[in-house]
Amino acid sequence: MDTHDTAVLDPRRAVAEATRYSGSVLYTATVLDRAAALLADVWAAGERHGVRPDGWDVAFRCLEAITPTWRTGIPQTVRDAQSLLEVLVEEFAALGVTATLDAGQGLVLIPRGPSTPTWGYDRDYEQPPQLAVTVAIGDLDGGWDLALNLKRSVMVGIAAPCDRAGAAAVAQLVIECNAGRRGNPFRRA
Repeated sequence: MDTHDTAVLDPRRAVAEATRYSGSVLYTATVLDRAAALLADVWAAGERHGVRPDGWDVAFRCLEAITPTWRTGIPQTVRDAQSLLEVLVEEFAALGVTATLDAGQGLVLIPRGPSTPTWGYDRDYEQPPQLAVTVAIGDLDGGWDLALNLKRSVMVGIAAPCDRAGAAAVAQLVIECNAGRRGNPFRRA
């Protein structure tokens, strides 16, 4: 089998590897799948023109190209953001996690589990902090964010639409982070 055959090259892996160039954004599986599908199509189009897929690096560009598809439904009011966070709590519950909405802070708290990392705060606090998810208002900087439940915390963007499907994808990604399966997302920020 030819090494430049698109079946041998894995667009999903290429897109996942390209996320390291995206700064402080965590990509949900849904968004990565969309970018991988686009990349597979781009590679196939390139091959039809005699361009080998391993001869050019467009995986990150595919992530950028699909940005408008996941930056949809961004809340424009506090009430819209609150409603979206309520949906997120429901999605966590559907996955067996009892998350708590802190309406005053505008965030959803995820309980620590036995494998939850300390995020580097094991010596500074009686109890290491919990993960928290918030949703910012407005088209420019709005959307999902991951943070630690601290007075000051780095915010890490989460690439997902601001709707029920996006909330489900966010819940799954945050559960993976909370279990320590995604490394330290705050190190990237």
